Amino acid sequence: KLAGAPAAAADVAKTKKGVSSGAMAASFTSSAVDVVTEASELQLTEKDRRREVWGVMRKLGKKGYVQLKTSHGDINVEVRCDIAPGASENFLTLCGRGYYNGVKFHRVIKNFMMQGGDPTGTGKG
Repeated sequence: KLAGAPAAAADVAKTKKGVSSGAMAASFTSSAVDVVTEASELQLTEKDRRREVWGVMRKLGKKGYVQLKTSHGDINVEVRCDIAPGASENFLTLCGRGYYNGVKFHRVIKNFMMQGGDPTGTGKG
């Protein structure tokens, strides 16, 4: 069950406002490229877009929350989107897709940590 996960991706544009793609300048200085007479904004790569999203997540300072339902009771997990936005996005996305449904915790150290997410249940998958 997911709650409070930031939807920052919707707020990030696909172009970099006010930053030129450089196509017009290149067409004036090189005969190897097509002539361009209008400036266009720089198109962000997916990697750049992810970085923009993570920056928004850090600035928002919000956390995500997941409730794990186990055979030994429920565990409420606070996901620090403000500190580790990339890992948080990955974890929350996989939770939303049901990736962890039925997956075992292969390592548990009482009052410290637990590891799971390996579909083989061995810690090696």
